[in-house]
Amino acid sequence: MMCEAIQDGFEYSRGYDEVFNFMQNLFPARPVVANDKKHFKWQKTVTRSEAIESFSWVRYNHAWLNVLIFDIDYPISLREAYNLSLEKIGLEPTWISETTKGVHIAYALTNMVRFDWKPTINLARHIKASVTKELSADDKGSHRLSGFWRNPLMHNYYASLKTYSLEDFYPVSNKYDRHIKKINIQQQFNKDVVKRQIKYNNTYFKHGNRNNTLWYTAMQHTNPAMTDDEIESIVLSLHHSYTQHQTGIALDDVEVATIARSVVKYNHNNANFVNKGSYLEKSHWNIGAMHLPPMRNLTRDEYVQETTKRKAAAAQYTANKKYTRTKKAIIDAIHRLKFLLLDTTVRNIAAYAKRSIGTISRYLKEEDIFSLLKCSISSKHVIGEHKSLVGFLGRGSIISFLDKSFEVLVSDGSEVVLERVQIE
Repeated sequence: MMCEAIQDGFEYSRGYDEVFNFMQNLFPARPVVANDKKHFKWQKTVTRSEAIESFSWVRYNHAWLNVLIFDIDYPISLREAYNLSLEKIGLEPTWISETTKGVHIAYALTNMVRFDWKPTINLARHIKASVTKELSADDKGSHRLSGFWRNPLMHNYYASLKTYSLEDFYPVSNKYDRHIKKINIQQQFNKDVVKRQIKYNNTYFKHGNRNNTLWYTAMQHTNPAMTDDEIESIVLSLHHSYTQHQTGIALDDVEVATIARSVVKYNHNNANFVNKGSYLEKSHWNIGAMHLPPMRNLTRDEYVQETTKRKAAAAQYTANKKYTRTKKAIIDAIHRLKFLLLDTTVRNIAAYAKRSIGTISRYLKEEDIFSLLKCSISSKHVIGEHKSLVGFLGRGSIISFLDKSFEVLVSDGSEVVLERVQIE
């Protein structure tokens, strides 16, 4: 339900549309919601707009801490809660929601806080405890950082939509503990970045992987527009950042200089494929082995048709590469056998080419490979008979190759005769 703006003695409340847009930026894409307290445990998620427009309870601070909410359970009006906040906290609430027992007072934070930022989270807990005491709010409903609170747009509300930093609550928190460590969100963010960088350095920059890590990281931080000195400076600074906490893993100056020259060379040759911000056209490094352009702006049917076509082309491309490699291996094996004065039998060729005997037999049907077999082979396995039917000719051997015919020694068991096999 939409409430009426509070007008008795202080600034008018912001309207429904302004509060709606504010809450849109406050919640994740799919917040957890409920319309009754007994539904809290079911963890129902809906879209952000549906949550704001239709559900009385929403889970705040589900992923990040971005709002501090306090639950007052004694009878109090919106105006009295507003005055209480100004008197005790010195801050105007971001919004106040009316409940069945009292109100929920919320202060939105300008910067969100990660829950793994322990010093900042501890500070936020101390602030919540301090403000809870000042407002005489309910401990159970106010001390927790994450939980279900009222959706202001489904209740009577007052909203200023002002945001605050944790430092704004120091006057209150200092009343209860003046010695707690104070750290702002930006400091915690910077500490988190440094901590993660040190962890990354210790994980990847280690013996056995130092050169590759430094080279790859330097490629990410450079581009062809930089000068040699700028690139070398980046390599040196990266190496320093990697080793300042563990000097024992530092590379020699000669190795660092070599890596710097390599990075310079890659950038000046427009071959920095690591840095996607390079001046190379994306199509130059994202076209794949078949040099196919990316599929863009296609309908579903066009996409399926193009995908089917590309799968067939890819299969043919792979088959052609396999055929070329196998043929080269067979030819190399035949030349190697001849050089070693060994018999060019199917078995020997298969052994040297590292292919199966069946594969060798199929490829020997090709005349350019078949024509290489001009040397003598053993009397047990004779290659040749016909260019389309390659196999064994029993006990015989090729003794010469003239034009398109073979002279073969064939034994019928009683005598050895010379026969010529004509190739059609």
